[in-house]
Amino acid sequence: MRGLLEAAETTDYDKACSVISLKLTDEAMNGPLTALKHEMDSKEVTSSNFRMLEYDRGGSAHFYNIYAEQPDAPIKITLVDIDKGYRVAFGEEQ
Repeated sequence: MRGLLEAAETTDYDKACSVISLKLTDEAMNGPLTALKHEMDSKEVTSSNFRMLEYDRGGSAHFYNIYAEQPDAPIKITLVDIDKGYRVAFGEEQ
């Protein structure tokens, strides 16, 4: 999770791709990382201050709420096990 948050903070597409199962183009990563960074900024979440609540798994899906000081207003992230990596879903479209 820290790697994904760090990638959003620094717009580091390679770091983001290191935690997912497919290497995506910079253009494909730009929208999701920008959206995550915006949500992190609005909720004052950083890669060094985040707290994480993990919920019951649903098959290959792992459900997380990420927050800094407000657990009632989390960033909701779902990781799905795919081969040797993960697919990531986050933000309002979840």
